[in-house]
Amino acid sequence: GITKRSVSPCKATCPAHVSIQGYIALINTGQYAEALKLFREDHPFPAVCGRVCHHPCEEVCTRSEVDQPIAIRELHRFLADWEMTQSEPIIPEVAEARVEKIAIVGSGPAGLTTAYYLAKDGYQVTVFEKLPVAGGMMAVGIPEYRLPRDILANEIGVIEKMGVTIKTGVTFGKDITLDSLKEDGFSALYMAIGLHGGRSLGVDNEDVEGVLQGVDFLRDAALGKEVAIGEDVLVIGGGNVAIDVALTAKRKGAQKVTLVCLERREEMPAWEHEIEEALESEIEIVNSYGPKAFFIDKNKHFSGLEFKTCTAVFDDSGRFNPQYDEAQCEAMFADTVIVAIGQ
Repeated sequence: GITKRSVSPCKATCPAHVSIQGYIALINTGQYAEALKLFREDHPFPAVCGRVCHHPCEEVCTRSEVDQPIAIRELHRFLADWEMTQSEPIIPEVAEARVEKIAIVGSGPAGLTTAYYLAKDGYQVTVFEKLPVAGGMMAVGIPEYRLPRDILANEIGVIEKMGVTIKTGVTFGKDITLDSLKEDGFSALYMAIGLHGGRSLGVDNEDVEGVLQGVDFLRDAALGKEVAIGEDVLVIGGGNVAIDVALTAKRKGAQKVTLVCLERREEMPAWEHEIEEALESEIEIVNSYGPKAFFIDKNKHFSGLEFKTCTAVFDDSGRFNPQYDEAQCEAMFADTVIVAIGQ
């Protein structure tokens, strides 16, 4: 028999506290359905996170003391992909139906996870979503080339098969209110409205035409809206979202995409393989520059940026506190700039 003494480092580090050792042991013996069931006790999205999780578990995997970490993320992606080859998805067991009706506003990861656990306990759950699609940032923040929409739809479908109703195109405060929900017999409300916003740069003329927010750009692209970006695009930011924005701009027809960030190449918060992917897609990365001023043409449209050199991003105690050399500046011109910082 197996005795467990304490929590493994991988499980302890996992934000969802998934039984990683457990499902991998079950994969090992070929018990894929059982492995999936175990995973779903802690987490309703094995396929989604199998593609986009930042897998902190692998950083602390004890196997790396021998050779290298186990591919924890790829293994639950494998489980979810295996499930799609089966005639029926594995639907978690649902407790006996209760009379209480629960309303959830927002169908992102938080809202859907709440719906999932409430449905498991037998509650009647309705999720109201403002956008025309369910999934929140999974649907409109993560580009389709990273997370194919059919895979997301399958996983949301499992939650619906557990008895959850999802209504899209419904705005809280307009189409439904606290009072209307009470009248409709809902006994509790969970607000999971998310934070679909990005930070602004705090530079003059940031609100002119031709300056886009990364989150808005990704959402419009995901919803298939027409986004006019021109041929020459600047992206501000050095994280994974900035790279998603740059790659999406390329797919939306930009000929030249330049990504500019404060950090030196080795300090960029984006993952190394993401940066490589950007370079392979002919995205130019310019390091150690911060925006100083916007250039505007006579039509009050963005035309370029003056950048100042960033001499240090972090202070001695490791806090984000950029230092600049205003004497060393560089001008860059473009049709559009997309700001993707602090997403």
